[in-house]
Amino acid sequence: MKTEQHASSVENIQVCRICLEKEDEANLIAPCKCKGSIKYVHPRCIASWRQSLSRRGRKQELYHCMLCRQRLHVRHRRKWMGVLGHKVVRILLTIFLTFIILIPAGTLMKMLIHLSIQLTNYPGGLYEIWMSGSFTNLIKYSTQNSIRQPFSYARQVVLGTHKVIYSPFPVCYRSVGYSETHSLVSSQLLYYMLFPFTDERIWHFLLCRLEHLHLGFFLVGSINNICFTYKILSDMFDIILTAQQQQQEADQQDLRGAFMQRAAKLTKGLLLTYCCTLVILFWAHFNLFAFQVDTKGDTDIYTTRQFLLELPLWSFRWMTLGIALVDFAIRNIYGTLTNIFDCIDEEEIVSLIEDQ
Repeated sequence: MKTEQHASSVENIQVCRICLEKEDEANLIAPCKCKGSIKYVHPRCIASWRQSLSRRGRKQELYHCMLCRQRLHVRHRRKWMGVLGHKVVRILLTIFLTFIILIPAGTLMKMLIHLSIQLTNYPGGLYEIWMSGSFTNLIKYSTQNSIRQPFSYARQVVLGTHKVIYSPFPVCYRSVGYSETHSLVSSQLLYYMLFPFTDERIWHFLLCRLEHLHLGFFLVGSINNICFTYKILSDMFDIILTAQQQQQEADQQDLRGAFMQRAAKLTKGLLLTYCCTLVILFWAHFNLFAFQVDTKGDTDIYTTRQFLLELPLWSFRWMTLGIALVDFAIRNIYGTLTNIFDCIDEEEIVSLIEDQ
């Protein structure tokens, strides 16, 4: 009888495949479909192994066995962390936070548009603004205009003989006569061919009622494009200059090599500054100055030719900035949420049998 009990106790002794220590089967888990001597592992050992993978940046291997590729079953110590860690919840939070960011960004973009228009149309130009000490007042006035009535779309700001437009098409201040047809073009056939893009009601909703979201879309997308361009140029210069430095180090190891290394860093900084300045100027011309003023007249007539000429260019702007905004949301917001909620200290790996 004692011999049978001893034999059964020996059978229950298994080996952890990570630390190779013998342990009772009750203190081990079988997290995957591996068999034999590599079936069992200590919970503390697999937790330490996952932390090591996380520190090395191998997060794609945290939830799979490296041998049989079985997906590991994870149990969260706190249930709300499991809910927030779900992919659908993270996507919804990303969308929500993106809209939250667009509102203050739209306010800032509105201030920049208003300020740029004042600087462009100020009598005497920038020199007169600086000499007269009006620059501070212009910034203050632009800030007040962007914050005051932030969701108002009916009122347009008039500067001298020009009217400030915060939307691509003049749908926020169209005259009453146009409200009967709701058409941005004079041809009825063209209206139905390009519907709903030729209907001013959809543009009125997107560009007027959602004015700050639209302007924030322009600002956030543009900043992301500038940062992305800076990163690409920096990596490109690093590749070129690193290859040159390695060749110089192979040729000679003296003070001249150290001087060339410093000169390479200085050259990279100057090139990045120059290129990013060009990118920022391009952004100001292509996006900021796109919201040009319209001459104030007695009638607000918007011709079919104007609409057809401007729609493709604005569509191109929306497409490029839309891609940039999605990239910003995925890389920054969704990535940050993933790093916060994918906390392996709040997770424990369970056996397949226990999970079932």
